[in-house]
Amino acid sequence: MPLGFEPEGRTLVIVEPEAKTVRTLYRLYLELGTVRQVKDEADRIGLTTKVRQGAGQRMLGGRPLSRGHIYALLSNPLYTGRIAHRGESYEGQHPAIIDRETWDAVQKQLAAQAPARASRAGAARPSPLRGKLFDESGTVLTPSHTVKSGRRYRYYVSRSSSSISTPANAAHARNPRWRLPAREIERLVGDAVLALFMNRAELARIARESQVHEGQIFDLLEAVRHWSGNPLEIVKRVDLGTEEMGLHVDLSRFLGAEGIVVRYVIPTCIRRRGVEMRLVLRNGETGARDARVDPALVKAIVRAPQWFEQVASGQSQSFAEIARTEGISRRYVANLIPLAFLAPDIVASIFSGTQPVELTTQELTKRVDLPLDWADQRAQLGFD
Repeated sequence: MPLGFEPEGRTLVIVEPEAKTVRTLYRLYLELGTVRQVKDEADRIGLTTKVRQGAGQRMLGGRPLSRGHIYALLSNPLYTGRIAHRGESYEGQHPAIIDRETWDAVQKQLAAQAPARASRAGAARPSPLRGKLFDESGTVLTPSHTVKSGRRYRYYVSRSSSSISTPANAAHARNPRWRLPAREIERLVGDAVLALFMNRAELARIARESQVHEGQIFDLLEAVRHWSGNPLEIVKRVDLGTEEMGLHVDLSRFLGAEGIVVRYVIPTCIRRRGVEMRLVLRNGETGARDARVDPALVKAIVRAPQWFEQVASGQSQSFAEIARTEGISRRYVANLIPLAFLAPDIVASIFSGTQPVELTTQELTKRVDLPLDWADQRAQLGFD
């Protein structure tokens, strides 16, 4: 839950001591002008992250704010009484902590300090993975499109680096020629980044492997939890393969330092339809560690907190409204919502494919009495 708020029924209420911290950070940013200076002053006066109760009565949080956490907090429209969803914001039912004038001034200042790329004509280009997709030979895929019956279909296509016949080009020609529907690969990559951010254990693991300091791990996890930006913007490179896809994700903005890029590998397989190739999550036909990765279960775990947030914030008025929007039944939505409260280690196990073999989406959603206590969840779901 973001600093400054606590859930109450279907909405959020202000926690005044925390709200005071939020207002102070906004004021300091307008006065000092940079997140780095705000961080220094926040440390000096003792501002900290949210304090919350963990398992076994242990208190968590209360740590110094990282620059990434401060940036995410200054960019979160939740503090103006709005809800961010898929790059847009909507009126919520919760009260605002920051007035609109202050918010607009802060956003203007943040935008002025953003990299120059935001002002380039290509910032709104229709192919957000341009220059980021690479095939097995290291050749970049280029955007392409066709028009059928008046509709424009976008693709990313790999081409030989030269039309001259050489042994290297001949080898490249023998490999499958990538021709990926743009929307599908963009959705898959974006969903993979969001899934990584939800899988706190996995994100912490690969951050440590990338030499992120142990003291920054918690701040990273908090910053990404409150982030509502476009996941494709922080993807630096995607290495495509017939059995796995490697994502290079830039975490610099969350840690207040440059050049912090982690590599996240996802098992995949290829499905062909005519000349098109579809890259999909591998369901574990081969490979022991990934043999039980269940895409349907992973999708359910991703959807549940998103739907809960929509209802809690007032963006959606009811389960029935979500069901109409998604084209599914209200009962299915209601059955999935409790999954938003699964223990983090259970979520991590599902994402890594190490959950009990009998734990399927159907089995999990039948448990309408799923306990809130994490220890009880582990016992009931067969993790103990």
